[in-house]
Amino acid sequence: MPGWDQGIALLNKGSKAILLIPSSLAYGTRGAGADIPANAPLRFEVELVDIQ
Repeated sequence: MPGWDQGIALLNKGSKAILLIPSSLAYGTRGAGADIPANAPLRFEVELVDIQ
């Protein structure tokens, strides 16, 4: 998903962040099955432990 790729690219090793991804950069109008409805923004709490 484009929002995930863009958000992770901004982090340095050891960084913690909350990624708030608008639906247009996530699953958009199609959603993701029963778990993620159409047009849903997504929120992730992440820690970038290592980069390879």
